[in-house]
Amino acid sequence: MNKLLWTGIALLLATGCLTGGVRQSKVMALGVHPASSIAVVESDDPVVRQLGQALAKAASEHSGLPVGPPSDEAYRIEVRRAPPSSAKGPSLEFSASLFAPGIEGELGEVRYRKSGEPLELAERAGGAVGKELGDRLNVRRHEFFERRAFDDRIFFASTPLTLQQGEFVFSDDEVLLARVAVGLTRRVQLNTWFGGFGMPAAGAAPLAFFGAVAGAGIGLVGLMDVGLKVNLLDETATLPGVAVSYDVLDLFGGFAAVGGAVAFGGGGVAAVPVAGGGGANLQFNLLSLSVGKHFGATQLVAGSYLLDNHHFLPQGVGEGAVLLGGSSQQIPRFPTVAQPFVAVEHVVGPRFSFAAEVFPRYPWRETFGTTGGRWNLGWSQPKGFLALDRVRFRVDLAALILYFPPNAEAGRKNGAIMPEPWLGLGLDFL
Repeated sequence: MNKLLWTGIALLLATGCLTGGVRQSKVMALGVHPASSIAVVESDDPVVRQLGQALAKAASEHSGLPVGPPSDEAYRIEVRRAPPSSAKGPSLEFSASLFAPGIEGELGEVRYRKSGEPLELAERAGGAVGKELGDRLNVRRHEFFERRAFDDRIFFASTPLTLQQGEFVFSDDEVLLARVAVGLTRRVQLNTWFGGFGMPAAGAAPLAFFGAVAGAGIGLVGLMDVGLKVNLLDETATLPGVAVSYDVLDLFGGFAAVGGAVAFGGGGVAAVPVAGGGGANLQFNLLSLSVGKHFGATQLVAGSYLLDNHHFLPQGVGEGAVLLGGSSQQIPRFPTVAQPFVAVEHVVGPRFSFAAEVFPRYPWRETFGTTGGRWNLGWSQPKGFLALDRVRFRVDLAALILYFPPNAEAGRKNGAIMPEPWLGLGLDFL
Protein backbone atom coordinates (compact mmCIF):
# COMPACT_ATOMS: atom_id res chain seq x y z
CA MET A 1 0.00 0.00 0.00
CA ASN A 2 2.78 2.41 0.89
CA LYS A 3 4.59 1.60 -2.35
CA LEU A 4 1.47 2.63 -4.24
CA LEU A 5 1.24 5.86 -2.24
CA TRP A 6 4.82 6.92 -2.88
CA THR A 7 4.56 5.94 -6.56
CA GLY A 8 1.61 8.31 -6.86
CA ILE A 9 3.62 11.04 -5.15
CA ALA A 10 6.48 10.55 -7.61
CA LEU A 11 4.08 10.86 -10.53
CA LEU A 12 2.63 14.06 -9.10
CA LEU A 13 6.12 15.46 -8.68
CA ALA A 14 6.79 14.68 -12.34
CA THR A 15 3.50 15.99 -13.74
CA GLY A 16 1.46 17.84 -11.12
CA CYS A 17 4.09 20.52 -10.61
CA LEU A 18 3.98 21.54 -14.25
CA THR A 19 2.13 24.78 -13.65
CA GLY A 20 2.08 26.17 -17.18
CA GLY A 21 3.53 29.65 -17.11
CA VAL A 22 2.81 30.52 -13.47
CA ARG A 23 6.14 30.01 -11.74
CA GLN A 24 5.67 31.37 -8.23
CA SER A 25 2.74 32.57 -6.15
CA LYS A 26 2.68 34.05 -2.66
CA VAL A 27 0.43 36.51 -0.84
CA MET A 28 0.77 37.47 2.82
CA ALA A 29 -2.12 37.77 5.27
CA LEU A 30 -4.16 40.86 4.37
CA GLY A 31 -6.74 40.94 7.15
CA VAL A 32 -5.17 44.01 8.74
CA HIS A 33 -4.89 45.70 5.31
CA PRO A 34 -8.49 45.88 4.02
CA ALA A 35 -9.37 47.30 0.61
CA SER A 36 -12.56 47.54 -1.41
CA SER A 37 -11.25 47.33 -5.01
CA ILE A 38 -8.36 46.37 -7.30
CA ALA A 39 -6.29 48.81 -9.35
CA VAL A 40 -3.65 47.95 -11.95
CA VAL A 41 -0.87 50.47 -12.54
CA GLU A 42 -0.94 51.88 -16.10
CA SER A 43 1.98 51.29 -18.52
CA ASP A 44 3.06 52.54 -21.95
CA ASP A 45 4.35 49.07 -22.90
CA PRO A 46 1.63 47.48 -25.12
CA VAL A 47 2.41 44.00 -23.80
CA VAL A 48 2.23 45.14 -20.17
CA ARG A 49 -0.95 47.08 -20.90
CA GLN A 50 -2.61 43.98 -22.38
CA LEU A 51 -1.36 41.87 -19.47
CA GLY A 52 -2.80 44.34 -16.99
CA GLN A 53 -6.24 44.39 -18.61
CA ALA A 54 -6.55 40.59 -18.67
CA LEU A 55 -5.05 40.32 -15.18
CA ALA A 56 -7.45 42.86 -13.67
CA LYS A 57 -10.51 41.14 -15.16
CA ALA A 58 -9.51 37.67 -13.92
CA ALA A 59 -8.39 38.92 -10.51
CA SER A 60 -11.71 40.69 -10.00
CA GLU A 61 -13.73 37.60 -11.00
CA HIS A 62 -11.85 35.34 -8.60
CA SER A 63 -11.45 37.72 -5.65
CA GLY A 64 -14.93 39.30 -5.71
CA LEU A 65 -13.38 42.80 -5.66
CA PRO A 66 -14.28 45.31 -8.41
CA VAL A 67 -11.68 46.95 -10.64
CA GLY A 68 -11.27 50.65 -9.97
CA PRO A 69 -8.79 53.53 -10.19
CA PRO A 70 -5.77 53.73 -7.88
CA SER A 71 -6.86 55.06 -4.50
CA ASP A 72 -6.35 54.72 -0.77
CA GLU A 73 -9.07 52.02 -0.76
CA ALA A 74 -7.66 49.77 -3.49
CA TYR A 75 -5.13 46.95 -3.66
CA ARG A 76 -2.53 48.10 -6.19
CA ILE A 77 -1.13 45.60 -8.69
CA GLU A 78 2.03 46.49 -10.57
CA VAL A 79 3.07 44.42 -13.61
CA ARG A 80 6.80 44.33 -14.35
CA ARG A 81 8.04 42.68 -17.52
CA ALA A 82 11.54 41.20 -17.59
CA PRO A 83 13.80 42.33 -20.45
CA PRO A 84 13.28 40.06 -23.51
CA SER A 85 16.02 37.53 -24.18
CA SER A 86 16.66 35.91 -27.55
CA ALA A 87 19.06 33.29 -26.20
CA LYS A 88 16.36 30.59 -26.30
CA GLY A 89 13.88 32.21 -28.66
CA PRO A 90 11.03 34.61 -27.89
CA SER A 91 9.43 34.36 -24.45
CA LEU A 92 7.25 36.24 -22.01
CA GLU A 93 8.45 36.71 -18.44
CA PHE A 94 6.87 39.09 -15.95
CA SER A 95 5.79 39.49 -12.33
CA ALA A 96 2.66 40.96 -10.76
CA SER A 97 3.34 42.57 -7.38
CA LEU A 98 0.59 43.32 -4.86
CA PHE A 99 0.57 46.42 -2.62
CA ALA A 100 -1.96 47.25 0.10
CA PRO A 101 -3.25 50.77 0.90
CA GLY A 102 -0.77 52.69 3.02
CA ILE A 103 1.93 49.98 2.79
CA GLU A 104 5.13 50.62 0.83
CA GLY A 105 6.49 47.07 0.69
CA GLU A 106 4.89 44.45 -1.52
CA LEU A 107 2.63 41.92 0.21
CA GLY A 108 2.33 39.45 -2.64
CA GLU A 109 3.81 38.40 -5.96
CA VAL A 110 3.00 36.06 -8.84
CA ARG A 111 5.65 35.28 -11.45
CA TYR A 112 5.09 34.02 -14.98
CA ARG A 113 7.41 32.70 -17.68
CA LYS A 114 6.66 30.92 -20.94
CA SER A 115 8.19 30.57 -24.38
CA GLY A 116 6.38 32.25 -27.27
CA GLU A 117 5.59 35.61 -28.79
CA PRO A 118 4.77 38.06 -25.94
CA LEU A 119 1.84 39.75 -27.69
CA GLU A 120 0.27 36.40 -28.55
CA LEU A 121 0.67 35.13 -24.97
CA ALA A 122 -0.29 38.34 -23.17
CA GLU A 123 -4.06 37.87 -22.80
CA ARG A 124 -3.85 34.22 -21.71
CA ALA A 125 -0.86 34.90 -19.43
CA GLY A 126 -2.58 37.87 -17.80
CA GLY A 127 -5.70 35.77 -17.21
CA ALA A 128 -3.69 32.95 -15.63
CA VAL A 129 -1.82 35.30 -13.30
CA GLY A 130 -5.02 37.21 -12.50
CA LYS A 131 -6.82 33.99 -11.56
CA GLU A 132 -3.92 32.94 -9.32
CA LEU A 133 -3.73 36.34 -7.65
CA GLY A 134 -7.51 36.60 -7.31
CA ASP A 135 -7.78 33.18 -5.67
CA ARG A 136 -5.08 34.14 -3.21
CA LEU A 137 -6.71 37.50 -2.50
CA ASN A 138 -10.07 35.83 -1.90
CA VAL A 139 -8.52 33.83 0.94
CA ARG A 140 -5.80 36.04 2.33
CA ARG A 141 -7.88 39.20 2.76
CA HIS A 142 -9.87 37.29 5.41
CA GLU A 143 -6.79 36.11 7.34
CA PHE A 144 -4.86 37.79 10.13
CA PHE A 145 -1.98 35.31 10.40
CA GLU A 146 0.55 33.68 8.10
CA ARG A 147 -0.39 30.28 6.69
CA ARG A 148 2.07 27.39 6.76
CA ALA A 149 2.11 24.05 4.99
CA PHE A 150 0.34 21.21 6.88
CA ASP A 151 -1.40 23.68 9.20
CA ASP A 152 -4.77 21.88 9.09
CA ARG A 153 -3.63 19.72 12.01
CA ILE A 154 -0.80 19.48 14.53
CA PHE A 155 0.19 15.91 15.45
CA PHE A 156 -3.15 14.40 16.47
CA ALA A 157 -5.18 17.56 17.13
CA SER A 158 -7.17 19.04 14.25
CA THR A 159 -6.93 22.83 13.86
CA PRO A 160 -9.78 25.04 12.57
CA LEU A 161 -7.81 25.66 9.36
CA THR A 162 -8.63 23.88 6.11
CA LEU A 163 -6.27 23.32 3.20
CA GLN A 164 -6.27 26.00 0.53
CA GLN A 165 -8.31 25.25 -2.59
CA GLY A 166 -6.36 22.83 -4.78
CA GLU A 167 -3.77 22.08 -2.09
CA PHE A 168 -2.79 18.39 -1.83
CA VAL A 169 -1.25 16.73 1.22
CA PHE A 170 0.31 13.26 1.39
CA SER A 171 1.60 11.94 4.71
CA ASP A 172 2.81 8.73 6.29
CA ASP A 173 2.91 8.45 10.09
CA GLU A 174 4.73 5.67 11.89
CA VAL A 175 5.23 3.93 8.50
CA LEU A 176 1.80 2.26 8.60
CA LEU A 177 -0.75 5.10 8.61
CA ALA A 178 -1.10 7.05 5.36
CA ARG A 179 -3.20 10.13 4.67
CA VAL A 180 -4.28 11.94 1.51
CA ALA A 181 -6.11 15.28 1.80
CA VAL A 182 -7.13 17.98 -0.66
CA GLY A 183 -8.67 21.43 -0.35
CA LEU A 184 -11.91 21.35 -2.37
CA THR A 185 -12.92 24.96 -1.74
CA ARG A 186 -11.76 27.74 0.55
CA ARG A 187 -13.77 26.21 3.39
CA VAL A 188 -14.10 22.50 2.57
CA GLN A 189 -11.40 19.84 2.79
CA LEU A 190 -11.54 16.14 1.85
CA ASN A 191 -9.62 13.73 4.12
CA THR A 192 -8.79 10.07 3.55
CA TRP A 193 -6.79 7.80 5.86
CA PHE A 194 -5.74 4.22 5.20
CA GLY A 195 -3.26 1.72 6.58
CA GLY A 196 -3.07 0.54 10.16
CA PHE A 197 -1.48 0.85 13.55
CA GLY A 198 0.20 -1.69 15.82
CA MET A 199 -1.07 -2.88 19.18
CA PRO A 200 1.70 -3.12 21.80
CA ALA A 201 1.70 -5.92 24.36
CA ALA A 202 -0.08 -4.88 27.54
CA GLY A 203 0.26 -1.24 26.55
CA ALA A 204 -1.63 1.57 24.91
CA ALA A 205 -1.39 3.18 21.48
CA PRO A 206 -3.03 6.60 21.16
CA LEU A 207 -5.09 7.15 18.05
CA ALA A 208 -6.06 10.71 17.24
CA PHE A 209 -9.55 9.83 16.09
CA PHE A 210 -11.01 8.77 19.41
CA GLY A 211 -8.47 8.80 22.20
CA ALA A 212 -6.75 5.57 23.13
CA VAL A 213 -6.85 2.00 21.95
CA ALA A 214 -5.65 -0.45 24.58
CA GLY A 215 -4.54 -3.99 23.81
CA ALA A 216 -3.60 -7.06 25.77
CA GLY A 217 -2.30 -8.86 22.67
CA ILE A 218 -0.01 -8.09 19.77
CA GLY A 219 -1.47 -7.47 16.36
CA LEU A 220 -2.38 -4.98 13.69
CA VAL A 221 -5.58 -3.00 13.36
CA GLY A 222 -6.45 -1.86 9.83
CA LEU A 223 -8.03 1.52 9.22
CA MET A 224 -9.99 3.14 6.39
CA ASP A 225 -11.43 6.64 6.76
CA VAL A 226 -13.12 9.17 4.47
CA GLY A 227 -14.39 12.52 5.68
CA LEU A 228 -15.03 16.21 5.10
CA LYS A 229 -13.78 19.11 7.18
CA VAL A 230 -15.61 22.45 6.98
CA ASN A 231 -14.41 25.84 8.18
CA LEU A 232 -17.41 27.54 9.81
CA LEU A 233 -15.81 30.74 11.04
CA ASP A 234 -12.71 32.59 9.87
CA GLU A 235 -10.34 33.72 12.57
CA THR A 236 -10.33 37.50 12.94
CA ALA A 237 -8.29 39.95 14.98
CA THR A 238 -10.54 39.23 17.99
CA LEU A 239 -12.49 36.02 17.27
CA PRO A 240 -11.13 32.46 16.97
CA GLY A 241 -11.55 30.23 13.94
CA VAL A 242 -13.99 27.30 14.14
CA ALA A 243 -14.20 24.11 12.07
CA VAL A 244 -16.15 20.86 12.20
CA SER A 245 -15.63 17.55 10.44
CA TYR A 246 -17.40 14.25 9.81
CA ASP A 247 -15.66 10.99 8.92
CA VAL A 248 -16.78 7.45 8.16
CA LEU A 249 -14.21 5.31 9.98
CA ASP A 250 -13.82 1.57 9.50
CA LEU A 251 -11.52 -0.51 11.72
CA PHE A 252 -10.68 -4.10 10.92
CA GLY A 253 -8.13 -6.75 11.88
CA GLY A 254 -7.28 -9.48 14.35
CA PHE A 255 -4.77 -10.38 17.06
CA ALA A 256 -2.32 -13.21 17.35
CA ALA A 257 -2.41 -13.55 21.10
CA VAL A 258 -5.16 -15.65 22.66
CA GLY A 259 -7.35 -13.42 24.76
CA GLY A 260 -6.28 -10.27 22.92
CA ALA A 261 -8.78 -7.43 23.01
CA VAL A 262 -9.50 -4.09 21.44
CA ALA A 263 -10.77 -1.59 23.98
CA PHE A 264 -12.49 1.67 23.08
CA GLY A 265 -13.03 4.54 25.42
CA GLY A 266 -10.49 3.40 28.00
CA GLY A 267 -10.97 1.35 31.13
CA GLY A 268 -12.43 -1.59 29.25
CA VAL A 269 -15.70 0.23 28.63
CA ALA A 270 -16.19 -1.90 25.54
CA ALA A 271 -14.12 -4.78 24.22
CA VAL A 272 -14.07 -7.50 21.61
CA PRO A 273 -12.35 -10.62 22.97
CA VAL A 274 -10.60 -12.46 20.13
CA ALA A 275 -9.33 -16.04 20.42
CA GLY A 276 -6.92 -17.81 18.09
CA GLY A 277 -6.65 -15.13 15.41
CA GLY A 278 -10.24 -13.94 15.31
CA GLY A 279 -10.95 -10.44 14.15
CA ALA A 280 -13.45 -7.64 13.82
CA ASN A 281 -14.79 -5.16 11.31
CA LEU A 282 -16.29 -2.08 12.97
CA GLN A 283 -17.71 1.10 11.43
CA PHE A 284 -17.83 4.38 13.35
CA ASN A 285 -19.05 7.90 12.78
CA LEU A 286 -16.32 10.33 13.78
CA LEU A 287 -17.23 13.96 14.43
CA SER A 288 -14.87 16.69 15.54
CA LEU A 289 -14.94 20.31 16.60
CA SER A 290 -11.87 22.53 16.74
CA VAL A 291 -11.44 26.14 17.85
CA GLY A 292 -8.17 28.02 17.42
CA LYS A 293 -6.59 31.46 17.79
CA HIS A 294 -3.19 32.86 16.81
CA PHE A 295 -1.28 35.14 19.15
CA GLY A 296 1.70 36.24 17.11
CA ALA A 297 3.82 33.17 16.43
CA THR A 298 1.80 31.02 18.87
CA GLN A 299 -1.40 29.15 18.07
CA LEU A 300 -3.78 27.78 20.72
CA VAL A 301 -6.26 25.05 19.76
CA ALA A 302 -9.01 23.29 21.70
CA GLY A 303 -11.69 20.87 20.64
CA SER A 304 -13.08 17.38 20.87
CA TYR A 305 -13.53 14.18 18.88
CA LEU A 306 -16.78 12.22 19.17
CA LEU A 307 -16.79 8.55 18.14
CA ASP A 308 -20.20 6.99 17.54
CA ASN A 309 -20.99 3.38 16.55
CA HIS A 310 -24.44 3.87 14.98
CA HIS A 311 -23.15 2.15 11.88
CA PHE A 312 -24.75 2.04 8.44
CA LEU A 313 -22.03 -0.18 6.92
CA PRO A 314 -21.91 -3.92 7.80
CA GLN A 315 -19.84 -4.74 10.86
CA GLY A 316 -19.09 -7.91 12.77
CA VAL A 317 -16.69 -9.66 15.14
CA GLY A 318 -14.86 -12.96 15.12
CA GLU A 319 -14.94 -15.49 17.93
CA GLY A 320 -16.32 -14.23 21.25
CA ALA A 321 -19.09 -11.83 22.22
CA VAL A 322 -19.10 -8.07 22.49
CA LEU A 323 -18.84 -7.22 26.15
CA LEU A 324 -19.91 -4.13 28.06
CA GLY A 325 -17.95 -3.26 31.16
CA GLY A 326 -16.60 -6.79 31.48
CA SER A 327 -20.03 -8.47 31.57
CA SER A 328 -21.14 -11.18 29.18
CA GLN A 329 -24.12 -9.20 27.90
CA GLN A 330 -24.16 -8.82 24.11
CA ILE A 331 -24.73 -5.27 22.83
CA PRO A 332 -25.54 -4.06 19.31
CA ARG A 333 -23.02 -1.23 19.31
CA PHE A 334 -20.18 0.36 21.24
CA PRO A 335 -20.87 3.28 23.58
CA THR A 336 -20.33 6.78 22.19
CA VAL A 337 -16.95 8.16 23.22
CA ALA A 338 -15.93 11.83 23.50
CA GLN A 339 -12.25 12.79 23.56
CA PRO A 340 -11.43 16.47 24.24
CA PHE A 341 -8.02 17.95 23.44
CA VAL A 342 -5.98 21.11 23.89
CA ALA A 343 -2.85 21.99 21.94
CA VAL A 344 -0.30 24.76 21.48
CA GLU A 345 2.12 25.35 18.60
CA HIS A 346 4.88 27.97 18.49
CA VAL A 347 6.63 28.88 15.23
CA VAL A 348 10.38 29.48 15.42
CA GLY A 349 11.57 30.85 12.09
CA PRO A 350 10.35 29.83 8.62
CA ARG A 351 11.29 26.15 8.91
CA PHE A 352 10.59 24.95 12.45
CA SER A 353 7.85 24.88 15.05
CA PHE A 354 7.35 22.98 18.27
CA ALA A 355 4.05 21.83 19.72
CA ALA A 356 2.41 20.02 22.63
CA GLU A 357 -0.99 18.32 22.88
CA VAL A 358 -2.96 16.94 25.80
CA PHE A 359 -5.88 14.49 25.53
CA PRO A 360 -7.46 14.44 29.02
CA ARG A 361 -9.32 11.31 30.11
CA TYR A 362 -10.97 10.02 33.24
CA PRO A 363 -9.48 8.39 35.23
CA TRP A 364 -6.41 10.62 34.90
CA ARG A 365 -4.02 7.72 34.28
CA GLU A 366 -5.57 7.26 30.85
CA THR A 367 -4.68 10.84 29.84
CA PHE A 368 -2.00 10.99 27.16
CA GLY A 369 -0.20 13.71 25.26
CA THR A 370 2.42 14.57 22.68
CA THR A 371 5.33 16.95 22.49
CA GLY A 372 7.79 17.46 19.67
CA GLY A 373 8.97 19.47 16.71
CA ARG A 374 7.93 19.93 13.09
CA TRP A 375 10.25 20.83 10.24
CA ASN A 376 8.80 22.49 7.11
CA LEU A 377 11.34 22.10 4.32
CA GLY A 378 11.26 23.13 0.68
CA TRP A 379 12.44 25.53 -1.99
CA SER A 380 11.90 29.28 -2.26
CA GLN A 381 12.24 29.38 -6.06
CA PRO A 382 11.04 27.19 -8.96
CA LYS A 383 13.63 24.90 -10.51
CA GLY A 384 13.57 24.48 -14.27
CA PHE A 385 10.12 23.37 -15.45
CA LEU A 386 9.07 22.27 -11.93
CA ALA A 387 7.32 24.66 -9.55
CA LEU A 388 9.30 23.32 -6.62
CA ASP A 389 8.58 26.43 -4.55
CA ARG A 390 5.06 24.98 -4.19
CA VAL A 391 6.33 21.73 -2.65
CA ARG A 392 6.90 21.38 1.09
CA PHE A 393 8.28 18.43 3.04
CA ARG A 394 7.14 17.76 6.59
CA VAL A 395 9.16 15.93 9.23
CA ASP A 396 7.56 15.40 12.65
CA LEU A 397 9.70 14.11 15.49
CA ALA A 398 7.64 13.80 18.63
CA ALA A 399 7.13 11.75 21.75
CA LEU A 400 3.84 10.21 22.90
CA ILE A 401 3.59 10.61 26.65
CA LEU A 402 1.77 7.52 27.98
CA TYR A 403 1.00 5.98 31.34
CA PHE A 404 1.78 2.27 31.63
CA PRO A 405 0.00 0.52 34.53
CA PRO A 406 1.72 -1.96 36.86
CA ASN A 407 2.63 -5.22 35.12
CA ALA A 408 4.32 -8.00 37.05
CA GLU A 409 5.19 -9.93 33.88
CA ALA A 410 6.99 -6.89 32.47
CA GLY A 411 8.74 -6.26 35.77
CA ARG A 412 6.82 -3.07 36.59
CA LYS A 413 5.67 -3.12 40.20
CA ASN A 414 4.44 0.45 39.90
CA GLY A 415 2.88 2.40 37.09
CA ALA A 416 5.18 4.57 34.99
CA ILE A 417 4.88 7.53 32.62
CA MET A 418 6.94 6.73 29.54
CA PRO A 419 7.58 8.53 26.23
CA GLU A 420 7.18 6.61 22.98
CA PRO A 421 8.77 7.95 19.76
CA TRP A 422 6.57 9.19 16.93
CA LEU A 423 7.74 9.87 13.37
CA GLY A 424 5.66 11.56 10.70
CA LEU A 425 6.57 12.42 7.11
CA GLY A 426 4.61 14.33 4.50
CA LEU A 427 4.47 16.21 1.21
CA ASP A 428 2.35 19.31 0.64
CA PHE A 429 1.61 20.63 -2.87
CA LEU A 430 0.52 24.25 -2.39
